[in-house]
Amino acid sequence: MRHHDQALQGRDTVDARGLVVAPGFIDLHAHGQTPETYRFYALDGVTTALELEVGTSDVDAWYRERSAGERVNYGVSIGHIKVRMAVMHDSGTWMPVSDGAYRAASPAQIDEIAKRIEIGLREGAVDIGAGFRTRRRQRALSCSPCSVSLQKPRHQYTCTSPRRRRLKEALALAAKPALQCTWCTSIAPVLPRRP
Repeated sequence: MRHHDQALQGRDTVDARGLVVAPGFIDLHAHGQTPETYRFYALDGVTTALELEVGTSDVDAWYRERSAGERVNYGVSIGHIKVRMAVMHDSGTWMPVSDGAYRAASPAQIDEIAKRIEIGLREGAVDIGAGFRTRRRQRALSCSPCSVSLQKPRHQYTCTSPRRRRLKEALALAAKPALQCTWCTSIAPVLPRRP
């Protein structure tokens, strides 16, 4: 490698002819957040593994669990789903299975969800995680005062099944002023089928 017509010298030289040389990869949708999965990420060239969809309801505790250091960089969202489960006392461990999934939140619970999301952002959450499949929930989060007031992006995973209409709605929400979105989307159903 040359820089300004001078050969670069280093302690070690690696002959990478015929190989692919790439920077570390960033995985935005990494549910595996354990030392073992971090080791596999590193072996695959992933240098940053972010849990941005489901996230956590307790950002401080999540980072404390990793305070000794890990093989890769990591980060987490304050997860709307996880916060809703905590506020509504849902019995699910990974995803909601009772009230958090099937009961409408009261106005007081909605206020508590918004408060906890704001706390999570202040504790260092990378963004607000949302894995929504319904328009009503997408719109509710898109207007979330904590997204706007704290200028934090949202990460949303959608399974685009009624196809193009759902994808267009998601893109329209992402275009709102003062909001940033990272979309991790399954778009296969919206692509034209080819023989």
